[in-house]
Amino acid sequence: MALIVMKFGGTSVGTAERIRESAAIVHNYAKQHQIVVVVSALAGITDIILKAVHAAKSGAQVEAEAYLADLEARHLEAIGKLLSSPHKEEIAAEVGALHKQLRDFCSALMMLRSATPQVLDVALPMGEQISARIFAAYLKQIGARGVHRFRPCARDR
Repeated sequence: MALIVMKFGGTSVGTAERIRESAAIVHNYAKQHQIVVVVSALAGITDIILKAVHAAKSGAQVEAEAYLADLEARHLEAIGKLLSSPHKEEIAAEVGALHKQLRDFCSALMMLRSATPQVLDVALPMGEQISARIFAAYLKQIGARGVHRFRPCARDR
């Protein structure tokens, strides 16, 4: 059984329909191969996180909250279109916890009003973490083995 690594960029996981298509590819190959899947954040999510962080850093609370609300809505929309119970509730709770972490992070930035490049190293991967959870849950739902494992880069450890 060969090991295949598949990478799906933001466009390939940009909508619920695109996630379905990408997961179908994985599911098909998983019948005869071991698969490792790497997914990007949903299309546009990294930009939204970046805007939220910059708004928070500059003290623009209303703007930061608007970006964070948009981020949450996009993820909940994908979850709602892709998953059914019990996967939906489980992943919505996990994603909600990550959204709370990002909100708390932005709140701290609003008070500090400064950020180093390492600050972005904390915030930006959250889009991938959320996308990976949604993708893995959908794989499980369609009968494939899907497990989310986030591995930080060596420089982040």
